[in-house]
Amino acid sequence: GGASALSVLTDRQFFDGELGFLARARGAVDVPLLRKDFVIDGYQIAEARAAGADGVLLIVAALAAAALAELIAAALEHALDPLVEVHDLAEVDTALAAGATLLGVNHRDLRTFTMDMTLTARIAPRMPPDVVLVGESGIRTFEDVETLGRAGAHAVLVGEQLMRAESPCDALLALRGAASGARMRPS
Repeated sequence: GGASALSVLTDRQFFDGELGFLARARGAVDVPLLRKDFVIDGYQIAEARAAGADGVLLIVAALAAAALAELIAAALEHALDPLVEVHDLAEVDTALAAGATLLGVNHRDLRTFTMDMTLTARIAPRMPPDVVLVGESGIRTFEDVETLGRAGAHAVLVGEQLMRAESPCDALLALRGAASGARMRPS
């Protein structure tokens, strides 16, 4: 379907994932792999690299500011891209102060689970030019992808829409605009 990277769930307790999924994915594809887990310790970063990951998810809401900065540094030391996930404007300041250059905007409020698809548009103007902005959660259509792109997102991370699809490949093609015959932007 043209995915530029894959997000691989490794959290067992909440998402029925496992670290071994990274090695299996690495054996099947050549695109970058993101370890999607609740990373709270540098050991998990070393594990991610050893299992074949190219990046790790760091969730600002789950980490103290000092721990976030340490984990970003650890990821970079292991040649991993840290995708730093925020859920509101205050977390953006924490992420940027910790050195984030790959910022994921999760549109789902962790407290209420409500979606705010305008969050990327409100955060984008605050981004320094060297920060890559990734829209996350609630992305269901090609129009959602276009809207996020116009708002300032450089990329999108889509999970649920693809996981629930009968054909993830066809669903991704539709999200990229291929099903409608629209011209796709290179990623």
